[in-house]
Amino acid sequence: MVNRFFFSVLLFICFFSLNTYAQSIRISGRIIDDSGLAIPNCTVMLYHEQDSTLVSGVISDTNGLFMVHANSKSSYLIEIYMLGFEKNISFLEVKTESIDMGDIRLKESAVSLSEITVTAAKNEIVFSPGKTIINLSSPLTQAGSNVLDVLKTMPGVFVSEDGTVSLNGQSGSQIIVNNKSTYLSGDNLMNLLRSMPATSVSKIELITHPSAQYDAAGNAGIINLQMDRHFFRGTSLAVNSRYTQGKYASGDVGFNYAYRDGKLCLFADYSYYTGKGYNDLNVIREDLHLVTQEPLGKFMHQHTYRKWKYDSHYYRVGFDYDISSKIYLGVYSNGFIMDRRQDGDISSRIVESGHPLRSELFTSNRNNKYPRSYAGGINMSYKPEEEVEWNNYFDFVYHNQPENQFQYDVFNDFVSGQQKQDTLKGDMGGKIRIYAGESNISFPLGKSKVRAGVKTSFVSVDNFTLYHNRSDNEWKEDVQLSRQFSYNENINAVYLQLETRFSDRLSTQIGFRVENTNVKGISQHYTHLFPSVTLEYKLPNGNALSALYSRRINRPNYNDMNPFVYIFDNYMHEQGNPDLKPSLSDNIELSFVWKDKMKASLFLLHVKDPISKSFHLEENDRILVYPDNLSSSYSYGLRLNSTVFSPVTWWKVSANLSLNYKRYKWSFFDKEEKASLFSPYAGLNNQFEFSKNWTAEINLSYRGKNADGQYFFKPMFIANAGIRRQIFKGNGTISLTVDDIFESNLLKGEVRMPGRFYNSRERELGRLFRFSFSYRLRQGKEAKAANRKRYVDESNRI
Repeated sequence: MVNRFFFSVLLFICFFSLNTYAQSIRISGRIIDDSGLAIPNCTVMLYHEQDSTLVSGVISDTNGLFMVHANSKSSYLIEIYMLGFEKNISFLEVKTESIDMGDIRLKESAVSLSEITVTAAKNEIVFSPGKTIINLSSPLTQAGSNVLDVLKTMPGVFVSEDGTVSLNGQSGSQIIVNNKSTYLSGDNLMNLLRSMPATSVSKIELITHPSAQYDAAGNAGIINLQMDRHFFRGTSLAVNSRYTQGKYASGDVGFNYAYRDGKLCLFADYSYYTGKGYNDLNVIREDLHLVTQEPLGKFMHQHTYRKWKYDSHYYRVGFDYDISSKIYLGVYSNGFIMDRRQDGDISSRIVESGHPLRSELFTSNRNNKYPRSYAGGINMSYKPEEEVEWNNYFDFVYHNQPENQFQYDVFNDFVSGQQKQDTLKGDMGGKIRIYAGESNISFPLGKSKVRAGVKTSFVSVDNFTLYHNRSDNEWKEDVQLSRQFSYNENINAVYLQLETRFSDRLSTQIGFRVENTNVKGISQHYTHLFPSVTLEYKLPNGNALSALYSRRINRPNYNDMNPFVYIFDNYMHEQGNPDLKPSLSDNIELSFVWKDKMKASLFLLHVKDPISKSFHLEENDRILVYPDNLSSSYSYGLRLNSTVFSPVTWWKVSANLSLNYKRYKWSFFDKEEKASLFSPYAGLNNQFEFSKNWTAEINLSYRGKNADGQYFFKPMFIANAGIRRQIFKGNGTISLTVDDIFESNLLKGEVRMPGRFYNSRERELGRLFRFSFSYRLRQGKEAKAANRKRYVDESNRI
């Protein structure tokens, strides 16, 4: 009944939007310079000729195209201006419903930009309904860093080293690049983000309510990394390097290159990362009575120390070409190559009443991974007139990850005096191929805008594991652990979205997306409808109210469905789950923006069948960790975010606060289990400008208690700081930063399961000192045009 009422309301709004406005008078044109190159970001203002009152105004797009709306057939003045050009004012007599002014040529000012000094800055944080945009032009801690480091400083974002991404305290977020999926998850996603230089990203969009034109994946929303767009006409080269010293050292170097001349733009990015790291994990397990859950006096103390070495290469190359003023072509390729060699030792000591040390297991584990990932695509756009556009994309991804493991165990039973030794080796491999195509169209309908599109993707997964045990001086295959896993998936999608502005204050965005999923190898076939609706009412003085609803899906990533077993030691195994179901979420948000400076949001998120790690106690004290579907989860609360504001001229501050209440339900041996908690998040960013060339920054973040299914995380506090000096007339920078100043970045948590209490304390990397250098060189003219972002969106699931 509720669903019928909800969809009836949506349909009513759609039809009301379509019929509210008749066709308005459209005035369009294209702004170019003396060489015929399009000029983006020009201000276009339309005035009544009689009394010079303002009618409407717009900004020209990246192709120099604009469209303004007149409200009657009359005489008008149209004014166009742009920094570095002479102002253009034209008289216009409107007698028809549509006027195309053609190419409008602006003359460069007699005073060139090289003769004047211009100071301008983007708003570092911008709010819009369901989205927060962070521009990366100024924060200090990004100088010379990589994208993974940058993400960890974003308000409300938490990224763990195992690849789990949380947005505003909610897990299940997707990371995409230029509206296109990386197709990676877990360690592979972290490796990619670690390889990408921060200088290649211009802004990050935190989207809690993606519209229908985005893929429906991601229960908590998406994090969209927008790569640097090349507005500069000429040659642009940026180089960066960084040395990091903690317990071990690491370093990375890279460059970003772009060349634009006329209709062609070439770009290339490269980075190399090498370094060592470690993970120090302490675990205490306590046996409990299965019925009363009382302690039985038996403990296991485990200490794991892993050390690894990374070497990785990342590249991105491509070109954009304007075939004509209406047709655009783009081609790109990116990928990374990595070698990761890890050595780890695990000591497990069992203590029991009456026996101070009953037994000990020592495990030496060597694991090497060699992932290779390559992606590419082609995109074409046809734009016959302003606000009418047809885009077509094709993308592919090839991912290959050879892996080998060698494990040596020594078990000592101090009660019987016996010793046992085991040796195991494994060869693993996986290949994933993804092909995706999409076609979208957008066009005006009165004062509304319609967007529609179709998409299809094909995924092929082929993995294997081959384990051998050492017995009688020869290697024998372990048939219970050796397996083959094949998986094929096809997702087809279609969407329709209507954007309507009823007045200068009231606007709506309503969309419907249908996705059909077909899986072979694990027989699954399902179709879901994903509605989304946004209502915004703008108030005077930069205030605004908005209400949003969206439905999302979180499909299991391919590794989670892989039934292979990974052996840490005899007491800890991890395995995939081919019986996982996708989880569906309903997300509601009410927001208020105050003077474009602060945003307050009330939210409610309900997830059906959320995917979480489950812990199951097996025989011989072994714990099996595997992904499973919980029954449901609820989360509601309050979020507060601010833009950058200045208490005094030399101090800039931005802050964020999230107060979440979470409740989980799951079944364990036909018994319903429940868990709930209050989970606060807070962040404070401080920037200090001592002079034109000297700046400093202090970042503070706090994550309160949190839960992911059975695992409960304890509070965590992190403090980072740094100082930066501009050199070479502002073209270069050197910086020194300190991450985790107080070494408080400890991942502490506990798991309660029938018969066992599990408590862990984990440290990764520790305090880090970073010294960075970056330099940017440009030769050419000021910005006149830019390549457009044209990519396919798909879910991160490898």
